[in-house]
Amino acid sequence: MRPQRLKIRGFRSHRKEITIDFRGRSLIGLVGPNGAGKSSVLDAISFALYGRTPGEGRAVTKLINVRSEAAQVELWFTAGGETFRATRSLRAKGASQQSLERFEGVDGEKLATVTDKQKEMAQHVERLLGLDFDGFTRSVLLAQGRFAQLLAATPAEAAKVLTGLFGFGVIEKMKTITERRLIEVQAELRAAEEARALQADRVEEATLVGTQRLEAERAFSRFDAAAGECAGFDGEAAEVEKEIGGLGEHRDRLAAAAAACPSPDVRDRVLAAHRSATEATAVVAAAHAEAADAVKVAVAALDEAVGAGLPGAIERLEHAIGAHSAVQRRYDEAVRRRHALDEEHAAVSERLHDLAARAEEAGTTRAAAAAADTTAQEGLRTAEATHSAHALAERLTIGVPCPVCGRNVEQLPEVTVPPDLDDVRAAAEQARLGLRDAESEVATLGTELAKLEAGLDALGRTVADAAEVVDRATAELELAAAELEAAVEAVAGDPAYPVEAFSAAKDRWDALRAAKTGAEARLETARTAMEAAAAASTEARIRELLDSYHPLVALLGPLSMPADPERAEAAVRELEARLDASLDEIATKEAALGERLARVRAGRAAALSAAGLEPDVDIVELRAAADRDVAGLRAREALLLEQVARGKEAVDAAELTSRRAVRLQRLNTDLAPGKFPQFLLDERRRELAAAGSEWFRELSAGRYEFRLEDSSFRVRELTAAGLVRDADTLGGGETFLASLSLALGLATLVGLAGGALDSFFIDEGFGSLDPESLDLAMEGVERLVGGDRDRLVLVVSHVPELRERIEDLVELGKDPATNETVVIRS
Repeated sequence: MRPQRLKIRGFRSHRKEITIDFRGRSLIGLVGPNGAGKSSVLDAISFALYGRTPGEGRAVTKLINVRSEAAQVELWFTAGGETFRATRSLRAKGASQQSLERFEGVDGEKLATVTDKQKEMAQHVERLLGLDFDGFTRSVLLAQGRFAQLLAATPAEAAKVLTGLFGFGVIEKMKTITERRLIEVQAELRAAEEARALQADRVEEATLVGTQRLEAERAFSRFDAAAGECAGFDGEAAEVEKEIGGLGEHRDRLAAAAAACPSPDVRDRVLAAHRSATEATAVVAAAHAEAADAVKVAVAALDEAVGAGLPGAIERLEHAIGAHSAVQRRYDEAVRRRHALDEEHAAVSERLHDLAARAEEAGTTRAAAAAADTTAQEGLRTAEATHSAHALAERLTIGVPCPVCGRNVEQLPEVTVPPDLDDVRAAAEQARLGLRDAESEVATLGTELAKLEAGLDALGRTVADAAEVVDRATAELELAAAELEAAVEAVAGDPAYPVEAFSAAKDRWDALRAAKTGAEARLETARTAMEAAAAASTEARIRELLDSYHPLVALLGPLSMPADPERAEAAVRELEARLDASLDEIATKEAALGERLARVRAGRAAALSAAGLEPDVDIVELRAAADRDVAGLRAREALLLEQVARGKEAVDAAELTSRRAVRLQRLNTDLAPGKFPQFLLDERRRELAAAGSEWFRELSAGRYEFRLEDSSFRVRELTAAGLVRDADTLGGGETFLASLSLALGLATLVGLAGGALDSFFIDEGFGSLDPESLDLAMEGVERLVGGDRDRLVLVVSHVPELRERIEDLVELGKDPATNETVVIRS
């Protein structure tokens, strides 16, 4: 089983959801302070698979975070070439849930739900892993405080673990194993016989190596004495070389500082440019002063004109000219109007005279028309009466009452034919029309005559008013002429030509103002030129030039660097002379130190020659090599002596091996089928003891190995004459190394058998180890993953050395505000 990804929420220390991805990783360090939830990660893996944890067992409700209502664990893992997801949920109130599902890959397509029942899920997991919960926690999950479970397990408990790991369900394999074991024992017998033959050779070789060790020790003593003598020469040489190096560094600093200084050409150009700029500034300053004087003269002339009242006089003359022109126009208009009114008055008087004559003539005509009308009307009345009497007489009848008097007509009157009444009437109407026309003409002429008389009176008054206007205009014109003459005299002009006087005065005033404006413009131009000259000043370049010498001055001692170009040039030349003197002094000291160093080296060569060594030999390395040779020969000698001791043990064990061969033969022949599993378990125990011993010897630096007695693992102390002791007599760090050795040996055996323990989870225990044992333990863990990159080892620890040694870390911490577990990095 190899985990691929783990997700936790509300589980023990982890209230918030965290995710740890194991894909592509082999050796992971799970680190963090105490209480950060490191062990909870291993508990989550155990709970996801078996629904139990090493610490709480089946009391799963304690796994819910105290601040959560529910806990959920999701574990993706591979087993037997397939990918599964195990999910378990706990609730403070309510039923728990679980499921085991098979997928095409992590986050791939779901292939099937294996089961969602708690009991069936545990059975499926046991079949997939080949381990029940106890076997898992004894061989794969080395939980905190439970490292030694497999080491201290009873034979029955260990058998349960081994049975699950190695799949002893096939009894037929037992016969093969028995035969193979017989062959191995026979080989061991042959090896024991050969060990007797090799024993003499080993003793001889150990003697030879001892002799070589003695020679190497004598050589080391000689080299050590020469090295001590050379150390004094080397110390003196080092001091001389240090002094030479210091002089060289000082020379290099001087050279670097000198290189940073400007060249003489650059220096001369900067100084020359500064002198030129200074001269140009003086010329511009003179032009500025001249322009300022011109401004003063122009301002004074303008002020003098203002003091003399020239602007006011010009304005007064301009106003007087305008006023005189306006009055002249009004006078001319008044005279012209007066003449026009006089002409109009004469014309109206003549018309009035003509109209009066016509009115008199119309009155005469009207009197004649009135007399004619009276005559015509009287003739009409007479004619009408005549015609009425004639008509009445024609209607009278004798005896009939008269319609006029009422009396009876007694006699008819004589009837006379009257004149034509229409002609009389026409004549009367004509006379009446003539009278009307005459009266209308008289009335019209009378109206016109009255109007003309009234108009003549009004025109007379208008003429009088116009005469007054002319008089007033004449007076105003005289006043305006006097004012104009005075204004012309104010500007010193000719009164006969006021306009020309005004133009001349205005031109004089404009010239004064233009002179002031021009002078100010020249002053502004000069000021701009001064600013440009200041901007082009080389003072900054002079300061920059002198600043560039400061590093050299700091090395050669105090030296004033004045800004004046001439004085600055002298100071620079003095600085260059001091630089040359300093370099010469350094060269002299270096030569003296070189001679001294040569004498020291000659003394060292003489000391080496006296020791029979070449002058150029590295005595320190030669001494170190001799020391290594001595150490190597000592180690070789100790190993050979140990092999001799083991060879003796092998010879002594030959009889025991022979008896074991007899027992195996009898077992191969006579074992009942029911005994085979026990035999296989004993075989695995023996192999586990051997494989674990290899790891144990390496992790304990050759001090311990395992010994299998009565199906129990005991510890053999190689450095104490092979003393065999119970595992529970080991100290805390030794117990951890022993448990780790069994776990690593178990992984080795499973790999040799064609299986795989793809994962190991180691919770703490490293803190009980000394630095050397810690290094050995970590080397073992690294070897465990080094040979199989698909294997995952998760080490839980707060030991700082492990955090520095393991590159791939999952770091947990505590939120200072909420005291909740947080993932710092994953």
